[in-house]
Amino acid sequence: MRPLLLALFFGIFWGSWGYIANMAAGHLSALRAAGTQFGLSVVVTLIFATAVEQLYLRSETVPRKLVFALLLPIGVLFMLVSSIHYFQGTPNVLLTVVPSVSVAAAICLGRILLGIYRGEGAVEDSGP
Repeated sequence: MRPLLLALFFGIFWGSWGYIANMAAGHLSALRAAGTQFGLSVVVTLIFATAVEQLYLRSETVPRKLVFALLLPIGVLFMLVSSIHYFQGTPNVLLTVVPSVSVAAAICLGRILLGIYRGEGAVEDSGP
């Protein structure tokens, strides 16, 4: 139940931001952007968090964790969300997308740094 509530929270939060970021284009454009951002935020929160955690756990070294649990997922997320907003006709795609993707990147980086602090992922060198 907690993941769903968190997804709804982020959906409402970022959906509201989508409306605010696109108000200058008119009420209907702002509503379309808000609805798109709401739906994407709910789905992304439910799926993305699980995917990133699995990529993090399967990566053996810190550099691999940075690539597979931060750079790759954030790049895919940015391209996917931006493309959907573009095809939905969102007037201010970057203003709508960059804040939520930046927060997602910060959360991913925080997960990696927490793992480093806890000593996770440091592969021991078995030596010859």
